Amino acid sequence: MTYSKVKTFNIDGCKVRVHFPDLPEEERAKRKNALMKAAERFLKHAERVKKEKAEQENMPEAKEG
Repeated sequence: MTYSKVKTFNIDGCKVRVHFPDLPEEERAKRKNALMKAAERFLKHAERVKKEKAEQENMPEAKEG
């Protein structure tokens, strides 16, 4: 794999170099699709956890005795 584009970022006193691979459009689209699906799964999970937490907080607690 070849890398012709390099970007340098200075973050909190650290020098970060990001190398971007040269990809055919088909491979780039495939990777973007995989990223979008992963983001969708993550957001759905986060919403489910948020909803479950809200439901637990709204449940009346069992009274003893």
